[in-house]
Amino acid sequence: LRFTKNPSNQTVTQGNMVRLGCAFEGLIEPEIIWMKDGEKIYSTDQMYITLDAHHWETFY
Repeated sequence: LRFTKNPSNQTVTQGNMVRLGCAFEGLIEPEIIWMKDGEKIYSTDQMYITLDAHHWETFY
């Protein structure tokens, strides 16, 4: 398993949108967890986490 696109650190002002993404390839399906300040984040009314077979993206 290896990342083909690494997520990048970004700083945004509260209330503005940010798009984060990563991509990977390999034989084993990984468990990918998005975290902020050491805490796991989940989809909410204002934050959407989507995925497909090779690409995960988070939208705020």
